[in-house]
Amino acid sequence: MLVQRLGTLRDLVGSVFDAIADQRAVPGEALSGVLGVASDNIHNLELMRSDTGLNAQVQNLALTTDTLVRLFAIQVLDAIYCVPHSRLKACPGYRWLFFDQSRPGRRKWCDMRDCGNRAKVRRHYRRHKKVACK
Repeated sequence: MLVQRLGTLRDLVGSVFDAIADQRAVPGEALSGVLGVASDNIHNLELMRSDTGLNAQVQNLALTTDTLVRLFAIQVLDAIYCVPHSRLKACPGYRWLFFDQSRPGRRKWCDMRDCGNRAKVRRHYRRHKKVACK
């Protein structure tokens, strides 16, 4: 049950963040699905806004797997509404999502040691292969 609920939530979250990273409109059904998971039995949760984002506290509720899934959905909603969308990007190699924390906001890869290095090696190979063929 937990794996199924997390899998469903993962798919919804992926649809939302992929759309944000591609600068497309967020699919309404995916967003409403995340909202549905977050609001399930919400009367036992207290949400508070702070300088760092949205904080959720469980009140008089046993910490169950359902509660954990709900809290995760709430944190996702916090990211959707509080993270600058221009800084959420998708790596061109693997489509992994990452938050660009570079000063100018022009980072291209999720990790320079992985995807960035491979892209630079490919570019270097193509450039030198053209020179060798002439």
